[in-house]
Amino acid sequence: MFPTRSLFTATLLTLSLLPVTAAHAWGREGHRLTGLIAYELMNAQSRAAVRDLLGNDDLASAATWADDQRKALDNRYPRSAEWHYDDLPLCGTADAARFCPEGHCASQRIEAFSKLIQDPAVDKEKKADALRFIIHMVGDLQQPLHAADNDDRGGNDAMVTLPGVERPAKLHYAWDTLFVRHNLRGQSEPAFAAELLNQHKERIGEFQQGQVAQWIAQSHQLARATVYGGLLNGEVKDTKDIKDIKDIKDIKDIKDIKDIREANPFCQLKTKDREFVLDAAYVERANALVRVQLVKGGARIARTLNELFAAQKKS
Repeated sequence: MFPTRSLFTATLLTLSLLPVTAAHAWGREGHRLTGLIAYELMNAQSRAAVRDLLGNDDLASAATWADDQRKALDNRYPRSAEWHYDDLPLCGTADAARFCPEGHCASQRIEAFSKLIQDPAVDKEKKADALRFIIHMVGDLQQPLHAADNDDRGGNDAMVTLPGVERPAKLHYAWDTLFVRHNLRGQSEPAFAAELLNQHKERIGEFQQGQVAQWIAQSHQLARATVYGGLLNGEVKDTKDIKDIKDIKDIKDIKDIKDIREANPFCQLKTKDREFVLDAAYVERANALVRVQLVKGGARIARTLNELFAAQKKS
């Protein structure tokens, strides 16, 4: 159940006063939650393999490593800052040369690091780094704005104002941090992770189906339908580039990604360097979606590691 309107507004106001820094997909809380959920869904073999490589099985800490060490990692792993996303364009053709130049994107690095971990010739330190990257990147890809871009750097160049809050925030920051913190509502991370698992325990098998490419496609569709699609239903502060606002607002009636591409309303709306006012309905939908995506992140990390270490044992 969502808090009362007064608490809802007060919570958002408190969060909005925090420094707005460069967005890194899920913030620390989001990544730690995916790690906590993943640990509960991993089998004993995978937990033992993680302990062997990392010296512990603290997946919550491992999940934040690629952000915590981002500057240092860019020296050790050039262009590693690009490994946190597969930013498929919202409009036009999804050309790999554009969203994954020379293999520098999350999906390609997950595949490469999985092979590295299974290679007996690779030293333990490099395997440990590879494992931390995989844990982080699989979690990253469940954040919709790490699988979509409207020429706004995945929402980093679009600003939003939340209900009852005067100070705007980056759209990306709202999705990776503000909505996660609002869902936490002061709970401890382990308690909230347990709550999420309990709420969605019947869907874990469903969430773990598919491959990385399919998970990216799901996140991309969610970005279209909910993250950006929701903006089109709100108040647009500057509409000079919008030719048919009535048709754009009808986006809420589009159910299929094919229909969305054919309607192509996003290409009429430029989000870069613009500010949007979010209504309470948008925030409520975002809170609900974030909860599901966090569970997907944990479930898919667990599935990835269970399969990875099972294959390693056979080789």
